[in-house]
Amino acid sequence: MFNASNLAQSKHAYGQARSAAFSAILDAIPDPVFVKNTDHRWVYVNQAFCALLGKKREWLVGKSDFDISPATEARVFWAKDDEVFLGATHKPGWRTSRH
Repeated sequence: MFNASNLAQSKHAYGQARSAAFSAILDAIPDPVFVKNTDHRWVYVNQAFCALLGKKREWLVGKSDFDISPATEARVFWAKDDEVFLGATHKPGWRTSRH
């Protein structure tokens, strides 16, 4: 019998499994990887990124460059982020998934 509660539980379990798989894949990458939202806050960081910055994931998620870098550097990072957000995803020297 169809039960809306069961459907919601199934969707939640699927979302958790998918998130865990995403984390496992990105944590296996030896290079620092991060995902930011359009507010320039980290929503995901892999273990290599944490090691690079010497911070725990729990501390980094939700923070921005201004929380760990001098303002002059953070402004440069934000300008680069804005380019990516606007669709300019490939620059010489940048490694992206699209080549």
